[in-house]
Amino acid sequence: KFYIHVPLGFPYLLGSDVDWKFESAPEDTLMGRRLYFPRGKVLGGSHAMSVMLYHRGDVRDYERWEEMGARGWGPADVLPYFRKSENQATKTDSVYHGKTGPLRVSDLAHVNPMSKAFMEAAAEVGLPTNDDFNDWARPQEGIGPFQVTQSDGMRVTPATSYLRAAQGRSNLKVRTRARVERVNFEMGPDGKPFASGVTYVDKNERRVTIRAHREVILAAGSVVSPQLLMLSGVGPGSHLQDHGISVVSDLAGVGENFQDQPATALCFRSPSPLDDKKKDRIFYSEKTGKSLVNLLDYIVRGKGPLTCPLCEVGGFVKTNPDHESCDLQLRFVPFSSEPDPYSSLGEFAEAGDYLTNRSNRPAGFTIQSVVARPRSRGKVLIPQSHSFCLGHPLMHHVYPDVVYLGHRFCYDRRTRGIPPGFKQTGSMTKLI
Repeated sequence: KFYIHVPLGFPYLLGSDVDWKFESAPEDTLMGRRLYFPRGKVLGGSHAMSVMLYHRGDVRDYERWEEMGARGWGPADVLPYFRKSENQATKTDSVYHGKTGPLRVSDLAHVNPMSKAFMEAAAEVGLPTNDDFNDWARPQEGIGPFQVTQSDGMRVTPATSYLRAAQGRSNLKVRTRARVERVNFEMGPDGKPFASGVTYVDKNERRVTIRAHREVILAAGSVVSPQLLMLSGVGPGSHLQDHGISVVSDLAGVGENFQDQPATALCFRSPSPLDDKKKDRIFYSEKTGKSLVNLLDYIVRGKGPLTCPLCEVGGFVKTNPDHESCDLQLRFVPFSSEPDPYSSLGEFAEAGDYLTNRSNRPAGFTIQSVVARPRSRGKVLIPQSHSFCLGHPLMHHVYPDVVYLGHRFCYDRRTRGIPPGFKQTGSMTKLI
């Protein structure tokens, strides 16, 4: 699929045939709205339809996990695996970066002039500069350019890195259009259940069972992994019994503690939209993909606006200097969006492909302020149907403490992430 590989093809993936298009249950605190959760229905998973930003998280995240009892998940435990997976294009090989792994990580192939102005404005209001958010030797706080999982301007996914490198192996078989129904369990000699294989439905709607010689690895993501465990009999016993599922292991935590990051979008439109839309290498709209200059720049050199991951620059900030870690992520987008970015991007994609797009997006830009450490906790439940083939998972109460326009705590945190006077900086007044 062409738009998987072109970074600025991201809008065309949302709601497409490579998206599971999950939705939450109606959220009472969001006036009954269902929340859209894009998830990758393609080799490479959700990484194949993400915005490609390469972030490992704050070192304190892993330290906290270890302090809470998650042995084996401390910084010293996970860092070797990050380095082993990374094929860093520009950062020097150090204790925090690897250069021999399969996953290509690179600097942006093109930086929009407005993105540069945003970084300059951040420095003008006193926000620190950070040119490497994955260097655990220094604080995460600061504003700078994001690194991305791209190679020569093309998206890199687990499919194009790990899977492609292994596709010639005799012990690898890939089954596509196969929807897993359950992990199968048998009783071992010690009287405890063990995973013996999986049952799936193939593209011809035939049910197939595969036995595992060694082990079953479940890597279906934060939404589907708990659902498949519950469909397999592993999860809260009463919930499984309500759906007529035999309990293999009564584990109350399966599906619990579901988290997501609410965001506020500050949207700015150009006061001269007709003139500015002609600047298709600065103000991204339907004209950007129609430009032969931009298309040739991408096809020939792997450069230009089509390499944009949407969020080119941004960073992490504290809403209170006493906070131990940053609690907000800021992201600058050289595309004018409505408050619901999925709606804006969907409207753009539905208007046609690059060369025929009929949308009329305004020239402008968007600043996203994202809660990095939400307090809300939701849960993933299985649907009335007992099969992943027939029913998407149900996500309940993802935002129990966020009302329309934001619970005061979360809303204040998101808006305080934009420092006072930001709009009045010399760099931003050139844009606004």
